[in-house]
Amino acid sequence: MKFLLDENAEYRLALYLKERGHDVKAIAYDFPHALIDEEVLAIAYREQRVLLTNDNSDFGELIFRYHLPHCGVIVFRLGDADVEAKQAKLEHVLSVHKNHLQRNYDFVFIDCPPALGWLTLNALTASDRVIVVVSPGYFEVEAIDQIAETIRETKADYNPNLELIGLLFTMTDQTINTSTSLSILKQMYPSILIPRQIPRNTDIRDAHYQHQDIFSFNPKAYAAIAYEKLIDELFLSQQPNV
Repeated sequence: MKFLLDENAEYRLALYLKERGHDVKAIAYDFPHALIDEEVLAIAYREQRVLLTNDNSDFGELIFRYHLPHCGVIVFRLGDADVEAKQAKLEHVLSVHKNHLQRNYDFVFIDCPPALGWLTLNALTASDRVIVVVSPGYFEVEAIDQIAETIRETKADYNPNLELIGLLFTMTDQTINTSTSLSILKQMYPSILIPRQIPRNTDIRDAHYQHQDIFSFNPKAYAAIAYEKLIDELFLSQQPNV
C-alpha cells in the first residue's frame, strides 16, 4: 500500500511501514517546503496514498465539510502514547480495514462548480487531466482564458503533471446562441476543442432532481448516449483491459 506521513507523524512510523514492504513518503523529509493541509491532502490524493496524521489537524473538516477528494486518512488519537503503541494500532487498522484502504479505480472524476475557488484549485492540484466544460453563451466562452491561466499557474506551482484534455461543449441545441458560441470556439481554440458535443436534455435535470446519474435515470437519453460515446473516446478506448 502507499502512505503519506503528515509532518506531525513520527518518522519511525514510516520506517515501520517500509520494513513491511509499503511505499511511504513523509512530508517532513520528501518535500522541500512547508505545506498547508489542503496541499498535503491534494498530494496524497494525486499519488493515491493513505494519509497518516496526528489529531491536531483539520483534515476531517476538509473532507467532510468541504468534500475535498482523498484516498483515506488514518488519524492517531492516542494522546501521549509512544511510537510502539501507535505501531500496534496501525498494524491492527491495516489488518482489519485493508480492503477499504486498498481500493483501486480506473478513473476518478472530480466535478467542480463553475467558479475558480479553493475547491477548484484543490481539484486541479489533485488531478492528472482536466476537461473544461463550456456551455453556449458569451460570458462562458470569455471565461476560458481565465481557467486556462489558472491551469497554467497550477502546473507551475503545484502540479507539473497536470494536462488539459480539452474543451467540452455541452447543452447544445439548434439556436443561434449555440451556433455562434461553437463558431467562436472553433476559431479561437481549434486544437483543444473536443469534437464530441453534449446536447441539451431535460433528462439531465430530471436525473439530478432524482439524485441519480443520467445512465441510471435514462440510459437511452440523447445526453446519456453522447456522454457514453465521450467516455469511450477519451478513456475506455485507451484502456483495453477496462
